[in-house]
Amino acid sequence: MTAMEPEMPPTPAPLRRDRLWTTRELADYVHQSPRTIERRIAQGSVPFLRLPGGAVRFDPRAVDRWKESLQNLPPRPTRG
Repeated sequence: MTAMEPEMPPTPAPLRRDRLWTTRELADYVHQSPRTIERRIAQGSVPFLRLPGGAVRFDPRAVDRWKESLQNLPPRPTRG
């Protein structure tokens, strides 16, 4: 790479589906910010698990079902 070429950000590792995901991992998976995921947790609109120490985690299988259910919703009306 020359001094003039922009440095590319590292490619994130693929998410493992054999373990629970963190808020950051879920946010990356659904292309939303961690803050949006935190709001969804507070609203109860995303499936999550609270671990004994209070940490929040997400089961990839439950996330996939949740995403599928969102795709079946009618489109939201636009403001006009």
